[in-house]
Amino acid sequence: MINLDISLHSVLVHFTVSLLVTSAALALLGTVFKAKPWSPNAIIVARWNLFLGVAATVFTVAAGFYEYWTIDHDSPSHVAMTIHRNFGLATFAGFAVLALWAWRRQHQHLFSASKFLVPLIAAAGLLGVTGYLGGELVYTYGLGVQSLPSVTGDGHDHDHGAGAGEMGAVFEPATIEPAGDHGDGDDDDHGHGQTEGHGQTEGHGEDDHHGSETANHHDDGVSPDNSTEAAPQSPAPEDQGYSHDPAHSDDHAH
Repeated sequence: MINLDISLHSVLVHFTVSLLVTSAALALLGTVFKAKPWSPNAIIVARWNLFLGVAATVFTVAAGFYEYWTIDHDSPSHVAMTIHRNFGLATFAGFAVLALWAWRRQHQHLFSASKFLVPLIAAAGLLGVTGYLGGELVYTYGLGVQSLPSVTGDGHDHDHGAGAGEMGAVFEPATIEPAGDHGDGDDDDHGHGQTEGHGQTEGHGEDDHHGSETANHHDDGVSPDNSTEAAPQSPAPEDQGYSHDPAHSDDHAH
């Protein structure tokens, strides 16, 4: 079944990277091998890839801003997100200026000129840095990750030769046990022993004095196990993470 709860930014960024990097690569190849018969066609494709890449990047940047304000994150990942955002905006601005320049100059020789080719290759390099920073947000800071596998056994071996089936690795979704669950109910006394009958307790000694005190409690109609009740414990406060509410507007003033 298709999961629609995905990051739209991570989908659209593939079009940005593929179109703009291809544009720079074809422009470079068409310039270096200008004597080849396919060189003019390479320049034409580079030109249209630049236009289409900038158009796709408009939606990529919009989706990135949406996730920047809505995705759950903490303070360290917020700093990394801001750096990625700044690099992304600088990259988009560079390619947008180059696309506008190419649109106003409708001849193909512009892509072969060093004054245009060098900034185009530099913008492609900046795009690579931006993509690396975006990958760090997922693989280093775990932003947008919905579940992680819980590895048991010896792990998984991708060598499917002889003996590969003996690894016995199992990958299961990580689960969290509810608070207060201490097993099958056999340890309700938290390791203080088991109580049998009305006058004998294992694990605390079996002297006559303790037995007589237990009997006196039963004569008074008071159960020794119910003589005191544990005070209810308030739940621990949850970590609210980093919020983009107006109180933190100072973080985006810059």
